[in-house]
Amino acid sequence: MNDAMRSGEQGRLSTVTIVAAVVLILLWIQVAYNYVSKERQSRIDHYVRSESLRINNQADILSINFGRNLGYLAGIPFVVANNPLINNTMKRMFNTAPEEQDTAALKNRWINDPQLADLNRYLHLMARHLDVDLLWVMNNQGYCVLSNNTGQGSPIGSRYSDRHYFLMAEKQRYGRQFAVGRTTHLPGLYYSSDIRDDEGKFLGVAAVKRNISKLTHLIDNGLTLITDELGVVILSTDPALLMKSLPDGRIDEQSEDARRRRYRQESFAKLELHRRPGEAGEELFLLGNDTVPMLMAKRHRPSDDIIIHVFGRLYNIGQIESDGRWMFIVLSATGSLSILLLLGVVLFVARNRQQNSVLQEMNRLLQQQAYTDQLTGCFNRRRWLELGTLGVERVGRYGNPLSLLMLDLDHFKAVNDRFGHSAGDEVLRRFAHMLQQMVRKFDVVGRLGGEEFSILLPQTPLDRALVLAERIRASMQMMKFRFSGQEVTVTVSVGVSEYKSKQPLKDFLQQADDALYEAKRKGRNQVCTAQGERHRVTAKTPR
Repeated sequence: MNDAMRSGEQGRLSTVTIVAAVVLILLWIQVAYNYVSKERQSRIDHYVRSESLRINNQADILSINFGRNLGYLAGIPFVVANNPLINNTMKRMFNTAPEEQDTAALKNRWINDPQLADLNRYLHLMARHLDVDLLWVMNNQGYCVLSNNTGQGSPIGSRYSDRHYFLMAEKQRYGRQFAVGRTTHLPGLYYSSDIRDDEGKFLGVAAVKRNISKLTHLIDNGLTLITDELGVVILSTDPALLMKSLPDGRIDEQSEDARRRRYRQESFAKLELHRRPGEAGEELFLLGNDTVPMLMAKRHRPSDDIIIHVFGRLYNIGQIESDGRWMFIVLSATGSLSILLLLGVVLFVARNRQQNSVLQEMNRLLQQQAYTDQLTGCFNRRRWLELGTLGVERVGRYGNPLSLLMLDLDHFKAVNDRFGHSAGDEVLRRFAHMLQQMVRKFDVVGRLGGEEFSILLPQTPLDRALVLAERIRASMQMMKFRFSGQEVTVTVSVGVSEYKSKQPLKDFLQQADDALYEAKRKGRNQVCTAQGERHRVTAKTPR
């Protein structure tokens, strides 16, 4: 009986042990499952938040870049519309096109009009200087009277009274619109301004166009769509999506005739962009048959009637879910804390590498900013003096000739005072670009401050330095600038010196600076040496 009782107790103990083991295993599996689920969701939430931040930053940057590229366009028609010559011409051209007039006849008559031809040339120069594709003026009937393009594809003689930008300007509203060109067949963004006489009478519309192809460089990363106000894709990193309509686009509200006149097509395929809710409450999208979900950041630019859509594919969600399943299997099978520690170490190493990579990139950018003048791209004063010291040391070691040009733009302050600092910056940028084009790769061009530049010329005797200095002076004198409709010439004075044996860099610079002062004293637009000699050298053969 005792043996039977002991046998029963052992059986119960075995049963309890087995049950306890099963219960503990089930409890551990439940704990592991809960932990892995929570960890997986936390990683997904963090990843989605970081990707959302990234694409929102990218959308902000794109919006800023589009603003920089398009912001000035709206002001161009206003300037043209307020030109007295344009205004007087549009008074003369008021109601001058009968409804039955043939377009070709109108074009031939107006292009051959001498007064209109002068204004066409003015528009041509203005469009080329402002880097716009089309600049034209329409009379009150919508007929194009003036244009920068008088050749093939010229809009002169064509009628645009049905265009949205014309109708908005006619109502004294800010005109802008995306459309496909009626004569060029090229898509672009249009901006317009009304032309009126002193009594407010409507005389016509001035308009400008920037071709969409000029904006493709702004969206070279990831999947980005630019749509107009009706939801038609007008620019995309994926050419296959162009001229398709967003699912919620309003293009179907337009008549077939309106679509054909604006877009040169009547039907628009719908973009297969499907919405689906995310696990963290965010809105995700799927494009066509793509199984990778995407986030979207949208920026509306009402000043240009365009909407920027930036998409970010969440490639890592699948990897995060796979990691969660693997962790669950490991934790359920072993219950070992070492696995969690190992994952923590791996995560730490990965983040540490990422941080190191970010720090290295920041150091590289900081070093570049420390060496370079941000406006002109030349070496700044500090870096130029460092390279100048090295150049002088090499001369002392090898005995090669070394020359120095000290350059200063004449009357630069007057340009700033008269046309503004943006004009002054343009002069500095173009002058610096010219210098970098004219020197050798191992010559050292630096901006020492303000409008003062310096060029260190290794292996160059004084006579060859004078040849280069005169080429620079002559090239700058021939360079033309146009500010506020005025043609402006800016000259440069140059001081030239040759390094003397064992001469300190400070004395070398002072010698060139004295030569520059002499050039200024003698009337500017001069090339002088340290001895005060004035030079005019004709360099027929480049250095």
